[in-house]
Amino acid sequence: MPDQALTEASVFMWSRERELVPVYDRLRVMGATTDCLAEIQELCALQRDKMGDCDALLASLGVQAPGDYLSLETGDDVETVLRMVWTRENQSLDGGWLRVDPLIEDENARAILIRGSRRHARQLHLLREIARRCGFTLVVVVTPGPAPAPMPPAPGPILGVLDYIVQPGDTMWLISRRFGVSLDALIRANPQVRNPELIFPGEIIHIPGAGMAPSMPGPGLGPIAGGRRYVVMQGETIETIARKFGLSVSELAAFNPQLQPPFTLTPGQVLMVPSAGAVG
Repeated sequence: MPDQALTEASVFMWSRERELVPVYDRLRVMGATTDCLAEIQELCALQRDKMGDCDALLASLGVQAPGDYLSLETGDDVETVLRMVWTRENQSLDGGWLRVDPLIEDENARAILIRGSRRHARQLHLLREIARRCGFTLVVVVTPGPAPAPMPPAPGPILGVLDYIVQPGDTMWLISRRFGVSLDALIRANPQVRNPELIFPGEIIHIPGAGMAPSMPGPGLGPIAGGRRYVVMQGETIETIARKFGLSVSELAAFNPQLQPPFTLTPGQVLMVPSAGAVG
């Protein structure tokens, strides 16, 4: 992948994390008044480590960390601070490392990228847990001003209803942007989600699309004729999945007509893998 794309994403992440330093410092002090001090301390430690990941990734690319960043107001109570951190960390997912292909050629940069992404996911899990124990729900607050760089929608049209498995850090808002559908349409397509503001890793979310292809199976229906379901994991590409099942890329793509070149996949996306004898 071009270094420029990785550089832009890394500079964006460094700036966002640097802006949050005083917010996390304030949260660490406030944590002493709650019964979630251990979780808050881990959350703040992860933020420091993630700043280190940003520095290391920029250094590996030969780029100096930027000197300009915003000064944020921290708020006067734990709930306000947690909501700010939750919103900004989710926006960072949308405009930062998540939009960059993790299968970059530089193995050192790739390792840093994956490590930072895992820390980010752990932070979002901790934020949810702290909010639950404090008795409130976290939602992404949309504020006016420059928006982070949007993630590209899934390539090509999404036929029928695509099953997506919720990943750590996901929200309905992030999923709607990732797949290029409106938040309202996504909520209507998932009446089983009682509270759209609260979804959990492992849940299946239906992504509405055009064409309504009836051949796509629903959750729990098992294999369709000549194939079975496969959930895309972090870092996988159509090439690595094809090799895993002894297929060519063209065979796997032909069995998944919703995919279009360059076949960019999303963790949690469900593909159909042909059974033996179903192709060729």
